[in-house]
Amino acid sequence: DELNKRQINVDDLRLAIATVKKERIPLVTKDPSKTLILDFERTLKDGSIDQVANQGVSVLARYPGTEDTKRVIKEINRFILTYLHTHPWDKSIDGLLGMYPSKVLGDFGYELWRNQNADDAARVYELILKKYPLEMEICHNAVYYLGRIAEDKADYAKALDYYRQVEEQYDFGQYTTAALFKIPWVERRSGQYASALIHFKKSADFYK
Repeated sequence: DELNKRQINVDDLRLAIATVKKERIPLVTKDPSKTLILDFERTLKDGSIDQVANQGVSVLARYPGTEDTKRVIKEINRFILTYLHTHPWDKSIDGLLGMYPSKVLGDFGYELWRNQNADDAARVYELILKKYPLEMEICHNAVYYLGRIAEDKADYAKALDYYRQVEEQYDFGQYTTAALFKIPWVERRSGQYASALIHFKKSADFYK
């Protein structure tokens, strides 16, 4: 009766619940010959963070370019995000992320930031800058988000340094205009009013 009052279709609700349950315990491979992936699947259900990370490293090393591996990475990331909601960073995660391609690493950093794991996101973005310094687009994004993280902590000197790096060290990218605005915004918040006025004008002139 309550469902009818809220105009909720019972069949749709059952389908949604079944979908959630299916996603919660995924079948990451249908190939029984891929024993490492099957072992990973079992570890994912009952293992600790270091067991999942170590098993994940084994899978990525053995099958670096398969569709199954993409699903494994997705499930690893889901596991880590859930783990970090209630636990501090574990060093076993470092070795695993060291195997990630730059784009996958960047996407994971953003997911951490979006899920309010700012310190952990910063770890990932710093790893990107260290491991992939010449991959301009991904580093451009990483530097910008390091600026956002520093700004949210009211570490304005560090935030300004990152935003200026976006402007000065990289060609025009996704966050160039945002950084041009953020520089005077942070200067204003930190009491640098004269400099903020100059840079607000520079930001406005950019759009002319």
